[in-house]
Amino acid sequence: MVPNCVFYQVLAAEAESCRLRKELGIAWEEHMTTRAELNDLQDTVVSQKNTFQSNIIALTTDNTELRATNTLLAVHIRALGETSAEAALLTKSFNYDLEGNIVRQMNLKALETKLIEKDDAVIAAEEQIRILTKTNNELGAQLASVMSDARERDQERQDAIDKAAKKLESLKLLENDYNTLLAGLKDQLKAKDDAYHDMNMDLTLITKQLSAAQSNARMKESELDLTKKELGRLKHLSAVLPKYEQELEAVKKDYTTMSTENLCLTDSLHQLKQTGSVAKHSMTAEIKHVKAELAHRTAELEWLQQEVG
Repeated sequence: MVPNCVFYQVLAAEAESCRLRKELGIAWEEHMTTRAELNDLQDTVVSQKNTFQSNIIALTTDNTELRATNTLLAVHIRALGETSAEAALLTKSFNYDLEGNIVRQMNLKALETKLIEKDDAVIAAEEQIRILTKTNNELGAQLASVMSDARERDQERQDAIDKAAKKLESLKLLENDYNTLLAGLKDQLKAKDDAYHDMNMDLTLITKQLSAAQSNARMKESELDLTKKELGRLKHLSAVLPKYEQELEAVKKDYTTMSTENLCLTDSLHQLKQTGSVAKHSMTAEIKHVKAELAHRTAELEWLQQEVG
């Protein structure tokens, strides 16, 4: 028979172990959920970084094409400047040389026509340069906005990753604490089980020794030729017997207490059964009354329908 205190301690240790296992399972589920969220977040970061790099490559290509166009327009403008310088030289030569006036006038007119055509080309080129410059500025502003948004998103993702990493680290620490506590509780439970087993063995041994001592005492009392050695042994057993009887009495008291508790529980169960039976009969009567009322109402409704018909 195990003392109640040890039995309750074992039950409390098992309940605490179950509670810790449950909390550890919840913590492990949160850990796996956080790890999955972290993996999804990392995949999203990689995808958006790739998209951002593709946008940067496209914008860089557009800027390269715009620079090439600007270079070509600058070459045309320099050519127009050289043509304008040639026209100025011819005009100056016309003023100082009167002899080929007609030829110079024709050349001047041709150069003026060419200059007008060049001016129209320059105006168109300047307009194209202005449009390209505006487009380039807009693309630069878009690129700056995209880079700023990307930096903000990267910072937000990095903050989220750092937060998730800290949470994961705290969960790992909590898991280690739970494992340590669970191992300690297992050791305590094992020690209590060993103590419980030892107590059972001691109690069994004491009971056997007590039975053997009582049997030997009855046998030795009927014998007249007891030796001193046997008498000393009986005296020793008689001295130990009260202790065994006290322990047996304690075990009997525990058994009596448990029997009383069992009787109380049996009485409570019987009272609950009686209360349930009374409630069941009451509900059955109430259901019958409601059914009768429903039948009466149904009959009245049918009668009213016949009257209306």
